[in-house]
Amino acid sequence: MIVTAHQAFFTREAMNEIAQTTLANVAAWQAGTPRNAVHANDQASSGLPG
Repeated sequence: MIVTAHQAFFTREAMNEIAQTTLANVAAWQAGTPRNAVHANDQASSGLPG
């Protein structure tokens, strides 16, 4: 048996999508309309430890 780590995250397509999303988020933030923002109050209501 060979055990390997899951590497789907590192496909060319996945890395391109991550880069495109990151650049779009930065551009939106610079334009004053941030996307995918995380707010301090979001953790409290999500049930996640904060």
